[in-house]
Order: sequence, then C-alpha cells, then structure tokens
Amino acid sequence: MKLASTYSEISEGALLLHQQIVGLAKENPEIQSLYKGCQLLYIPLIQKSNISLIDFNLGGGYFNYQGFIVENLN
Repeated sequence: MKLASTYSEISEGALLLHQQIVGLAKENPEIQSLYKGCQLLYIPLIQKSNISLIDFNLGGGYFNYQGFIVENLN
C-alpha cells in the first residue's frame, strides 16, 4: 500500500532528524542547554479520515514539569 509506505518513510525521517538533533546537542553546549527532549506520538493511520491532528509543541512545559529530559519515540 502506497500510503502505508509513505507513513513509514515519514516516521523514519522523524527518527533520523531526532538523531541528528541529539548528535548536534552533544557537540554544542548551547544546543544542549536548549534541548528539552522529544516525544513522538503516533496514531493509527486511517485513510480518508474526517479529522487529522498534527501538533508541534516547541515549549519546554513537560521538561519544566518533570524536571528531566524525556525521550519517547514509539
């Protein structure tokens, strides 16, 4: 199925991008001080759904609440 393969490619691309950001943060103290973690939340793929939600939350709210970097990539 074409749609499923595209969904898989997007997921893999997000993981690759995350790895690159973490790698840069390890090399750059400024990036490391700004990095607050990453959470990727996947929903089941439904063709022709009535609604789709995509959210980018760039704030450090979860980090500030928990007090530590959270990595949830599944």
